[in-house]
Amino acid sequence: MSTTVILEIRTNPGTANEMLTMLNDILPDTRNYDGCVSVDVFQNQDDADTLIIMGKWQSKVHFETYLDWRNETSIFERFSEMIEGPPNTRFFNDTDA
Repeated sequence: MSTTVILEIRTNPGTANEMLTMLNDILPDTRNYDGCVSVDVFQNQDDADTLIIMGKWQSKVHFETYLDWRNETSIFERFSEMIEGPPNTRFFNDTDA
């Protein structure tokens, strides 16, 4: 069963565009990573420093394996300098509704 992962990120004031540039650089590798079905990024119209990253993965295990790989690349260290706190991460199962 596929899994939808939603990460809500609050960037430090005025750094959303820098974060979006970084995401543009790294997301092609994410989209090609084993188990990734899709990844989209959304910016809040009323608060540009709030971003949503919505990913569809073949399973939660695929996403967790991807996270382990990203931890090895030190990308999260660069992200942590640009965000106010850890992302709010939620996992959803697909339904037939």
